[in-house]
Amino acid sequence: MVLLEVVYPLIMGIILLFLSPLFLMISTKIFKTADNSYGTAFRVVIWPVIISTVLSIILNYVVIQSKALMIILMIVLWGGLLIFNIWLVASNYYVTVGRAFLILLVGGLMLIIPYVIIALVIGLIIGMISMATQFASLG
Repeated sequence: MVLLEVVYPLIMGIILLFLSPLFLMISTKIFKTADNSYGTAFRVVIWPVIISTVLSIILNYVVIQSKALMIILMIVLWGGLLIFNIWLVASNYYVTVGRAFLILLVGGLMLIIPYVIIALVIGLIIGMISMATQFASLG
């Protein structure tokens, strides 16, 4: 279970740490912001990725009996992270909040397909490792 609850979010967090800035940079080039370098995109993305990775690991361990309470908690946490992301983009690229939201939206939409493919591959690898360790412990 540790593979699924800790290692998977950590691996995905590390991958996102380097993949997200690429798509944010492309999005800022589309919107023609003043500074659209990878370095600026990395500085903008580093804290949200770290926070979301830690939140994913914590939420994997939190057992809340009420599904409604869990949904409310997730909405509040991820909503706060979205507001933080918008503020980071608006303050680092000197754009309005609406334009920052659009930059994040376009970058996020471009990130969906590579993220899903990578998540599936990593999930399959971790699943195979988990199954192999379970079979090894039987014999």
